[in-house]
Amino acid sequence: MTLASRRFRVFAPLVALVVGLPRATSGARSSWILSHWEVNYLDFGFLRRGLLGTLVRPLPDAWTPVVAALVHLSAIALLAILLDRWIERARLPSEWAGRLRLALVVSPLAFMNLGWDWGRFDPIAFVLLLLAIDLARERGRAPWGVGLLLLAMLTHEAVVVWGVPLFLAALLDRHGPRAAAVATLPLLALAAMLWRFGGSVLAAQRYGMGAMVWERGVVQLHDQVDPLTWAVVVVVSLSLLVGTVAVHRAGGLRLTAVSIAPLSCLALFPMGIDWARWLSLTGFVCAAALLLQVADARDAHAGLPSSRADRGNRGASDASGPPG
Repeated sequence: MTLASRRFRVFAPLVALVVGLPRATSGARSSWILSHWEVNYLDFGFLRRGLLGTLVRPLPDAWTPVVAALVHLSAIALLAILLDRWIERARLPSEWAGRLRLALVVSPLAFMNLGWDWGRFDPIAFVLLLLAIDLARERGRAPWGVGLLLLAMLTHEAVVVWGVPLFLAALLDRHGPRAAAVATLPLLALAAMLWRFGGSVLAAQRYGMGAMVWERGVVQLHDQVDPLTWAVVVVVSLSLLVGTVAVHRAGGLRLTAVSIAPLSCLALFPMGIDWARWLSLTGFVCAAALLLQVADARDAHAGLPSSRADRGNRGASDASGPPG
């Protein structure tokens, strides 16, 4: 680990606490977002975004905002550490690594989330996705990765669009089509359940503004949005995706399933009008795809094994020496 990485992993969580904790405890909370922490399976049955509310349901109501603040801050701090680990694994030049750390952390999904959109589930879901991919890329640990991704889908249904394709692409590139096909079955089953049974009239009636989430279907087309706004959103999102492919080509990386997985993020925009969030998530997915590709390419160029288990096997083989 480089000195810059050590400093980043120490100071990034501290900055998250210093910036986020005063706001989280000041009462400046969105009742709309906090309602997501109150929706749960015990009171409403199975529905979208009910996992975290179920976990905090046994606590007194007054504790819910405090727990939500701590979980949210912890997720952003952990997100910074995980992203730094991915950047370190890609072994980027120091100047580019520093710029990428800054660009990812100072973004709506990370530290800006603390002052702009406090309490969202997106950082939590992205942490679960990164951990799931790390596990799935290790030999024999793909089921644990699938389990974490299922939890991410229960946290927010949009993970089906922006997270599942990248996870399956990473699994396909690392372990082949059979492993990806096996992992697809439980993920597809849960996605179908969220689509068919994820609404709740009772939750919609109780939470007013939340009715949009639990009354409507997963897809929410916007007929009244002016064409210029649509054009700007399409151009910016396509620029992110095309830029990702261009970087792949310029860096001599071959196009794989991971390369094209971010294209699935285009399906986010019919799911809701939170387009700033969708663009931020798209940027993060593009960055994650690039880091995966660069890390794999560097390992292949250096002749390194592609997983921790393989490294252990190789180390044991090297220690035993050549066959006599």
